Amino acid sequence: MADSSLQTAAEKDKGRFMKFYQDGDMDSLAELYTENCRLMAPGTDVKLGRKAVAQLMRTMKAKGVARIDVKTEEVSLVGEYGYRMGKYSLVMEDGTIHDTGKSMAVLKKVDGVYKIHNDVFNSDDKHTSTMFCEA
Repeated sequence: MADSSLQTAAEKDKGRFMKFYQDGDMDSLAELYTENCRLMAPGTDVKLGRKAVAQLMRTMKAKGVARIDVKTEEVSLVGEYGYRMGKYSLVMEDGTIHDTGKSMAVLKKVDGVYKIHNDVFNSDDKHTSTMFCEA
């Protein structure tokens, strides 16, 4: 069960994540992650650190993903860490949905603020998505 501060932080950061992405502010988006974070996206190597997160998001934006919609299904606190599980959709500039899938983020409290420490998402598509791979 999530404590209310973790639930509130997770929902606030989810909203900030989606807005930063939609606005193309990938540096601010990357600040939602810990300095030594890991991002595991379909069809690509593990991305380490904020710079790599920002670059992967820029790659997706350049490939026409206008929006990332995230739906939280569960948030919980486990010791000093928390996690958020849910689903995502990648929405293209023309409004079509390119991909849907599942996601899980491990949240770590840093200086009193929960940040994404490990982030993994998996496509519902049976084929490996190339949306996350640099050209």
